[in-house]
Amino acid sequence: MTEQRRRRPRRFLNILVLILAVVLAAAAGWWAASTTMGESETQEQETASQEIWAEASYASVGRSLNLSTTVRQPSETVGTNRFPGIVREAQDGQLDNGDMVYRVGSNAVRIIESPVPFWRDLTQGSSGPDVTAVQEYLISAGYLEGGEAHGRYDQWTAAAVQDWQEELGIAGTGTIELGEVVAVPRAPLVIQLGESIRVGAELAGGEEAVQAPTGDRSFVMVLMDSQAQQITMDATIEITFEDHTWEAVVESVAEGDPAMGGGVEYHLTAPDSAEVCGEHCDQLPADPQLSLRSSVIVTPPVEGVAVPAAAVRTAADGSTYVQTRQGETTLEVLGSGQGLAIVEGLEEGTEVRVFSDSPATGQQPAPEPEPQEAPQQDQPDPEEPQEDDAAPPEDQEQDDLPGETGGTEEENGGD
Repeated sequence: MTEQRRRRPRRFLNILVLILAVVLAAAAGWWAASTTMGESETQEQETASQEIWAEASYASVGRSLNLSTTVRQPSETVGTNRFPGIVREAQDGQLDNGDMVYRVGSNAVRIIESPVPFWRDLTQGSSGPDVTAVQEYLISAGYLEGGEAHGRYDQWTAAAVQDWQEELGIAGTGTIELGEVVAVPRAPLVIQLGESIRVGAELAGGEEAVQAPTGDRSFVMVLMDSQAQQITMDATIEITFEDHTWEAVVESVAEGDPAMGGGVEYHLTAPDSAEVCGEHCDQLPADPQLSLRSSVIVTPPVEGVAVPAAAVRTAADGSTYVQTRQGETTLEVLGSGQGLAIVEGLEEGTEVRVFSDSPATGQQPAPEPEPQEAPQQDQPDPEEPQEDDAAPPEDQEQDDLPGETGGTEEENGGD
């Protein structure tokens, strides 16, 4: 009897502990659920606020390399000075047919377009292609009006030469002394004077006086190996000189001169295989080498509606699309560059979402992971007490049976 009375308080205490455990478990579960829901809502709000939207606009993209093209134009001496004296005037650069190049004493040296050199004095009775060249100039300049370039130095030709001489301020003899005119292959063209032909210089005769381009002009890009790797044989090159822009293509590729630093030489020509400078070649300075600004078109420019390249996504079937306010819109990428993509199938002004995980157009971004709930802490089941909890009253009634051990024995030992 006494033993049963001792067990009743313990049984009541076990029931009370069980009730408290159930209440604590329920409270812990409510706290975990509310915390998880709050974190999920906060994450959704942060994700929405971090979205970036951009507006489609009209733009042009392309890729080019800014380099330089070397113009190689060897020149040759076309005239030798034959007059001793002091140089009174001198001019070089672009000159036209009949222009004066320099003046020594009372002699004025001019250029005339001629297929043959002037090798003698020209007087009445002379004949030949050199006379024809003089007559053609006199006719074009208006000194020999109504005349004919028949190649015979007659009295009308002599009179026209006399008028020309008097206009230049030299003695009007009507004859052309050897050395007064210099034959050039074409006119107008750029002329260079010899080093001795300077105003105030004293000449003795025999100096190299007039130099003209041979016409064997070449346009060459000399590149380092790293630059050459970026240029294909079908590349288009735009070469700029003053107000002119010439289009060129690659004609051939060769190794550079080791003495000049090696590299790779791209020899250029016009798209129609003509000379790059076309009808403006005569405007180029007569320097043996010129360096002109050039732009190599690596990617031809494309114009149209543009969106950030990071907004373009690639579907599993290979198609491309963007995400707009209304949903996904399939489109076609026409070109890309400078962080933009030119697309077809999207109206200008449409807002598109920019994704941070899409660094370049055409790349398949990794699938976004589905949102997962935050892990919950293990909570005791209010309906099943843990092993360390007190046993239910039904089980405790069996404590009266002989041979029971565990907590009961420990408690007994404390009596």
